[in-house]
Amino acid sequence: MIRKLMCVAAVVLAAELSSALEWMHDLAAAVKRDADEQKLLLVEFSGSDWCKHCIAQKKKVLDTPVFEEWVQEHCVPVEVDVPHNAHLVGGEERKRRNAAICEDFGVKSFPTLKVLTPDLVMVGGYSGAMQNPQSAIALLERAFPAADRLLAAQALCGDARAAALADIYRQIPEAERAFHYPLLKLIGENDVNNVSGLVPEYCRVSQMRLLRRDMAAAATGESRIACVEKALQSPIDGNEPELRRILGQTMREHALLMAREAKSVQDILTAKKLMLDSLQYVDRAREAEQFRLFIDAYFANPESMLRRRNGVQ
Repeated sequence: MIRKLMCVAAVVLAAELSSALEWMHDLAAAVKRDADEQKLLLVEFSGSDWCKHCIAQKKKVLDTPVFEEWVQEHCVPVEVDVPHNAHLVGGEERKRRNAAICEDFGVKSFPTLKVLTPDLVMVGGYSGAMQNPQSAIALLERAFPAADRLLAAQALCGDARAAALADIYRQIPEAERAFHYPLLKLIGENDVNNVSGLVPEYCRVSQMRLLRRDMAAAATGESRIACVEKALQSPIDGNEPELRRILGQTMREHALLMAREAKSVQDILTAKKLMLDSLQYVDRAREAEQFRLFIDAYFANPESMLRRRNGVQ
């Protein structure tokens, strides 16, 4: 009898484990599955080992049968986790990628749940921790009408499609548009005649996003400077002032690092020259003068700087 009860318990436990919702951890793979299953993406942004609100919501909402059943029916779930312990997500590289994804979608606090289309267009979600699955579901279901409207716009052709998508984009508050790049990209890549008027904005934003990506991947200060110099050779209309500012700032940051790591007076003088060269990219005369005064004071005595660097009084 005891053995029979143990077998029944094992079967029940196995059934419970097999029915648990499985969250994906690779956004690209989730997008492919999302498109195949014709569902929406439900993305949880969290700090699983340090965010107490994430931990509480997971217990009270995400892991409940009611919520899991709703997600199984409507969404492909994916977790974008930025824990203190990088091993929880497979290492530092995955943690950095997840942090970059958070930045792309404008996630500034955890927990945040966002509902996305297969094109990664954000159509709903919320930030903060819900106390029960019903409240969370009610908020997330607000994304469905927005997703239907987007789908209807995408079903159109040519100029009509571009105009309908542009109308959706323009209803987004301007301060939030930076986090709706996938929708802008959808418009920019398909609006051949620029009926939306948004193609120049798409080109401008795309150049800056590509630059940030390249700079983040660059291993050295010199390579980051080279990234900006390359972009500045063919700036998209409207980007040149910002590219000049970024180049000057990147040069100064690298010069300060060179000075801190200097092994000779010549290294310090090279760093100072780079600092001075950066001033050509400061467009405001007063700001340039303030930087010049700082440089003169900071590099006033290279020999003394080197001695301090080497711990010699």
